[in-house]
Amino acid sequence: MENLFEERTIEYPYDAAVEGVLAAGNTWIPATKDARVVDDAALDEDEVAELYLAEIVNPDDEPIAGLWFKLDDALEVDDEIFVPGSSEINMLPPWQRARNKQLIRFGKPASTNLLESTTLKYKKNCRPIVLAGTGGIANDFTIRLHSYVYKPAAFGIRGVFGTLNGIILIVDATRSRTLSLTKSDLAGKAVGPDIWDLLPGGRSQSTPKVFPFMRYAYNAKATAVNKDYTFDYDADEVSEARRDLWFEPKDDKIIIIEALGVKPMADSHFTALKIAGGYMPSAKFYTKGADGPDPELNPLFFGNANLWLGLGYDEFIVPPRLADLQVIMASSTGIPKGYTESGGVIHQTTAAAAINSICVAVAGKIIEMR
Repeated sequence: MENLFEERTIEYPYDAAVEGVLAAGNTWIPATKDARVVDDAALDEDEVAELYLAEIVNPDDEPIAGLWFKLDDALEVDDEIFVPGSSEINMLPPWQRARNKQLIRFGKPASTNLLESTTLKYKKNCRPIVLAGTGGIANDFTIRLHSYVYKPAAFGIRGVFGTLNGIILIVDATRSRTLSLTKSDLAGKAVGPDIWDLLPGGRSQSTPKVFPFMRYAYNAKATAVNKDYTFDYDADEVSEARRDLWFEPKDDKIIIIEALGVKPMADSHFTALKIAGGYMPSAKFYTKGADGPDPELNPLFFGNANLWLGLGYDEFIVPPRLADLQVIMASSTGIPKGYTESGGVIHQTTAAAAINSICVAVAGKIIEMR
């Protein structure tokens, strides 16, 4: 008897001896037949799947400047997920190399909660796309994908999804406000293959579209002393739009920040979220970098713990989870007028910081309102 659902791990190896050097600025996207072990990583016709976790295995410290995913040969989710994978900063490390086994997952599998069920949904295949950074990629690496795969009969098993109410409930507890959004095309529907790509994390969603959110950015300009640096693409403070960490109502997005990390420099002072003109938390995070990324002076440290512990091997700390999620309702549509606001990540330094000397990263959810 076959499994009606199962966890399936697919490895996509980059073989430098075969592929050659991946020049800086170029991308690599493997074919499903190139997956390790299996003959072909494409799903069978009667299967659907959700990607809940990925790992970047990069033992030779190749400059992986970005990783994102392509769903069913159609939708690239680089606006929602754009993460690094070098030996200095790896937001999706191998779980064996994750300190205290803390990892960032894309969502909760088999959930009917539309704000938790943000795993990436696909019906044919899910393939990684890797961007080569400065110097290009000349050695092997592997992208490992962890999905749950379902046969049609799996959806009749108690606890494997169920019927949806069509409601996305956002509870912003620290600011005592609640927002309820509706996916009317999902209300009263039982989860199954027929609506699979309409679910959160799916490529054919109706508005509001819900996805996991993971981004990182370096400062693309020098900082001004004791001034908020906002990592704002419109102000040329980051190098490209998919690194933007400042949001305005014109963006028509709701950003839910669950984790925040920073790699500061020697003259860094503090890091925070700034929402509707106020710092979150109001006391801010003291994120001093003494002779580099000193974690004793930085509660938001993320990156390679070997750099400061001298372990002799790589062990990664992902961006730390915040005690309470923070919501930025940067939308001019679909929300109460009084909730519309600007916000994002800010960082201050006590001396001008050179370009690309500060790195910040976030993880959470993104809701696209148009």
